[in-house]
Amino acid sequence: MSSPYGGPPPLRDYEVLQPISTRAGVTMYAGRQRFTGQSVALLLLDPALAASDHLLGARLVAAARRASQVNDPAVVATYDVIEEPGALGVVTEPVDGAWLDELIRPGSPLPPAAALVVIDAVLSALEAAHRGGLVHGGVAAGAVLVTPGGQPRLGGFATSAALPGGVDADTANDLLATATLAHLLLTGAPPSPEGNIAAPTVAGVGDVLARALAADPQARYQSAADFRAALLGVAFTGLGPAWRLSSDLADRVAAAAARRGPAAAQPATPSRAASPVGPAAAAAVAAALGAERSGAPGAEDKPPVSGPVPGFRTPPPPGSAVLAGAAAPPLAMAPSDPPSSYLPPPPPRLPVHPAAPEPSGRRRSTIVLMVAGAVLVLGGIATAVVFLLTRNSTSGPLTVGTDVKLEVNKVSGSNCDNTFNFVATGSLSGSGTLTYHFERSDQQRTDDMKVQIDNNPGFEFRTAWRFIGQRTGKQTMTFVVTSPTTRQVNKDIDVTCP
Repeated sequence: MSSPYGGPPPLRDYEVLQPISTRAGVTMYAGRQRFTGQSVALLLLDPALAASDHLLGARLVAAARRASQVNDPAVVATYDVIEEPGALGVVTEPVDGAWLDELIRPGSPLPPAAALVVIDAVLSALEAAHRGGLVHGGVAAGAVLVTPGGQPRLGGFATSAALPGGVDADTANDLLATATLAHLLLTGAPPSPEGNIAAPTVAGVGDVLARALAADPQARYQSAADFRAALLGVAFTGLGPAWRLSSDLADRVAAAAARRGPAAAQPATPSRAASPVGPAAAAAVAAALGAERSGAPGAEDKPPVSGPVPGFRTPPPPGSAVLAGAAAPPLAMAPSDPPSSYLPPPPPRLPVHPAAPEPSGRRRSTIVLMVAGAVLVLGGIATAVVFLLTRNSTSGPLTVGTDVKLEVNKVSGSNCDNTFNFVATGSLSGSGTLTYHFERSDQQRTDDMKVQIDNNPGFEFRTAWRFIGQRTGKQTMTFVVTSPTTRQVNKDIDVTCP
């Protein structure tokens, strides 16, 4: 496969292997870190694109440094930046799979579960990025990788934020782009210019999209967490507690791989449709900001030095276990579902009033009238009791049931690349604030997550744990509720990589 460089450019810290693709002014290579032998993906910008924007290198370094600290299982990890004479680019985690735009057809929506799994992952990635002060700037189908196990990953943070079109983007742009993508996946078409929202098949999703795409920015969701909580609520009520299991993304990835053939496997770095290479490529790249693009390689060979640029997360050495997307120590493990992924409140239970006896005329005896009056009085008392019991059953301070459970599901990977999804569930009653976190046996844990509960019958919280490289033995995930009552439950997993 040819590249605008006439061959792999020599790099200081990375060995450049075969090119994967050249699109939108970016050549993507399979690569390897010279000092550890770890496989990586190298995204190198066309030299003409870099030459047309003298500030591009500085923006890319700043964005890549922030992107390297984003910690979420739904993010394609950024390892390093390449800034050498004649070479500008980004080093990312290599992930097999297919890009989302390969899995959809114009005019054809994805099945609801598959579409919601994608948008949930995108919002999870954005929540982690926005928390670290990083804006994506190019959320689109071409920025989302779907792994062979059907897990969506969002890439392109560093390049999208640095390239033209992403420089002035903010969190509101990211959320609006995500809402547009959600409309496309759920209905088969982008939102109309008139603002009309097509009606998805899942009840309540239309209302969520209408708010996310509102003409008034103040009427939209103001954070990725709020948007995600609303989406998960309608997914749970519309598709059931096990809605994620209905996703067919893994099958779609397998079909895409079969269409490409065995020689077309690609590491994770979003790439878009081909566009001209040269100074005009900047506009094309800006329109395709979902791509994991980087670096303007020329070809100047330099002797190896001690290692990658300080301040960046380096690829893990062979044989180590890492959390996908983990930042340099201290690490904070980000849950894969937001703190507000709980069951929606049940519909109000209304008291039933017994019908009053019809009068039968003046000839009804006094005894019958007395009986009728007694029935009315007793009916009123019964109604009041039912009302009070019903009201008390869904009000009062928040309590967490003793039925808290933690389940695990191995969702993807081979023997030496394993991802485990953990799901914590339990019953609730009353209203108040629920505080929880996840802990791991390697001493990493999430931040305390606070959820406002309003008469919700239960909760469902998720997180993921990924292992890469040689590792054998038992590991433990713990789910802990710290408020309003203390609950703790553990789940062991066996990780085997001989």
